[in-house]
Amino acid sequence: MTSPDGTILGEGRPLFTMPLGISIFHKAGYPYDPALLYDQGRLFLYFGYGHCYVAELSTTDMRTLITSRETGRYVSPDLVPPVAPWKMVNGPSIRRIDDQYYLTYYGKRQGNNALCYATAAQPWGPFTFRGVLVFLGNGGVFGHRHGTAYQGNTHGGLFVAAGRFYQSYHRQTGDRFPNRQACLVELKRAPDGYFKTAEFTSQVQAAGGLPWDHTYGAKIACVLVDNQGRCRKGRAPFFWLKDGRQVATNLRNGSQIGVKYLDFTGAGRRQRLHIKLQNSRPSKILVRIDHGSRVVGTVETVSGHDWFTGVTTIPAGRHAVYFEFQGVKGAQLVAFRFGRGDAN
Repeated sequence: MTSPDGTILGEGRPLFTMPLGISIFHKAGYPYDPALLYDQGRLFLYFGYGHCYVAELSTTDMRTLITSRETGRYVSPDLVPPVAPWKMVNGPSIRRIDDQYYLTYYGKRQGNNALCYATAAQPWGPFTFRGVLVFLGNGGVFGHRHGTAYQGNTHGGLFVAAGRFYQSYHRQTGDRFPNRQACLVELKRAPDGYFKTAEFTSQVQAAGGLPWDHTYGAKIACVLVDNQGRCRKGRAPFFWLKDGRQVATNLRNGSQIGVKYLDFTGAGRRQRLHIKLQNSRPSKILVRIDHGSRVVGTVETVSGHDWFTGVTTIPAGRHAVYFEFQGVKGAQLVAFRFGRGDAN
């Protein structure tokens, strides 16, 4: 970007300095994680790390900063309310919906990570914090109210398709911070017009469930917890790329892998469950549904890389399905599929 006198942002005279709080980003005029909004003939640039700002750009060259007619400044004050319960980190994304401006961003609170949002009547604010769109810590398992998958930074954008609202985001997949998996979730609006927090699941749509009789890779799991129902680094399962596909690794005695949700309509009273493991040894996998208190089947395994089969009795309807591994050490979950109870 350039100033009206031709100075390139970051070269020569700085246009502004951002209090980023991280030494590597102590650079004058550093437009971190930029997002653009073209609205009613004007072009706005949103950016920030630890804070969020907006600046207006010339629509002639889309790089020259112009003075805001509303504020008389090149760059706005911090847009995210300082009293918001979730601190803005980065990744701003801006949308106009029903004459309101929705600013989504990656936020942190007490070690948790989420996609949050704020709204305003004008592109330059003031913005009001409205809540959390996606939080990987929602929905406990087996009576525990903790996060169900490794958390880390998350970024994304809100969009409308066929009259429905969706939020893209990413989650952490390995035991390293940069490993990420793109995800998508449908958002639902409350009676006041604002969005409800989306449940973290294995599916995109807010209603219904995934077909019960498909083959699914381990990568769709949304619950990866240890024998205490918690996602703790070094103890809980996590995703790993092996032979070109994601597997759930670090399986230990009591590890739990869950999928939310599968629709068992038409599955009959009994099903055959096929689970593919790598590096397995003689062990047992308990199959639980819903809140985890009910065991509906088992799968016995032996040493090796193979599909292992057991019988389940899951009633018709939409269910969360959990695989609890007993006596397992060093194995990886590759995939699973359900079939009819009378199938081979």
